[in-house]
Amino acid sequence: GSIIPHATAGFSGGAKSVMPGICGEAMIEATHWAALDYEMSEILGNFDNKVREAFVDIAHRAGLRFIVNTIMMDEERIFDAVAGDVEAAHEAGCERCLKLYGASIPAKAEVVVAEAYPSDIDLRQSIKAVCAADVVCRDGGVIILAADCREGISPQFPDFERYGFKDPDTLYRKVEAGEFREKLLAYTLVAIGRIISKRVNGILVSPHIGHEEAERMGFGWAESIEAAINSALETRGPDSKVIVLRQAGQIMPVISNGNTRGGGR
Repeated sequence: GSIIPHATAGFSGGAKSVMPGICGEAMIEATHWAALDYEMSEILGNFDNKVREAFVDIAHRAGLRFIVNTIMMDEERIFDAVAGDVEAAHEAGCERCLKLYGASIPAKAEVVVAEAYPSDIDLRQSIKAVCAADVVCRDGGVIILAADCREGISPQFPDFERYGFKDPDTLYRKVEAGEFREKLLAYTLVAIGRIISKRVNGILVSPHIGHEEAERMGFGWAESIEAAINSALETRGPDSKVIVLRQAGQIMPVISNGNTRGGGR
C-alpha cells in the first residue's frame, strides 16, 4: 500500500491496509463514523490518533506482521518506501511522507484558499481540500474552495446534493436513529458540514457550479478567487492573513512553530 495523509486514519498504509482489504462494509462505516468524535486537526496527518488504534487492533487480530509501503510522488514515481513491523515501519513511513506532502505554514490564518486540483471532477471529490484547509483556518475564518467541478456536484450520489452541508447535526441524528443508511456518504456530509457551516464560512469558486447550487450545499459563492478573497477580507478585516494551499486535497499543512497540530483555534 501507499502512505498519504488521511482524514479518518491520520495516514493511509500500515495497519489500515486491512481496512478495507479484509473488512466488511459495516466495519468500514464504523471507523469512519468514529472519526466524527474528533476534530480534523486531531486526525489528518497525525500518526497518534484514537481511530488508528482500531486499525492496529484489527491488523493484529488478522495476523498482519509485516508491511511494505511506498510514498508516491505520483501514480508512477516512488519517492520512498518502508518495510518491516506494522507499526514501526508505518511510523517511519509517515515521517517520510511529510517530507513530500507536508506544507510548512508559519501560523493559522483568517482566510485560507484551498485548490482542489487534481481531485476536482465534482464537488464530492473536491471537498477533500477542505480537510487540509480546516487545519490552518482560525475559528470564524473563511475557507475558499477553488474547484473545477466539471461534472457538477455529485451526479453519482444524488443524496450528496439533497442533504448538502447546511445541517450536519440533523443528518447525524438521522444516521444514529437508523433513518439514513448511507453512512459513508453521511460521514463526508457531516464532517465537512461541521467545518463550513459551524466553525468557519465556506466560499466556492467553480466555473461549473452556480450561486444557487453553491448556497444549497452550504457554501457562499464567488465568480473568481480574487472576488472571494475580497469578500472574505470584508468579513474578517483588511489585515487578515491569507494562506493559499495548492493541491490541498493531497497535502498536510504543518504549523512551523513546532506544534504540528497548530495550537488553538
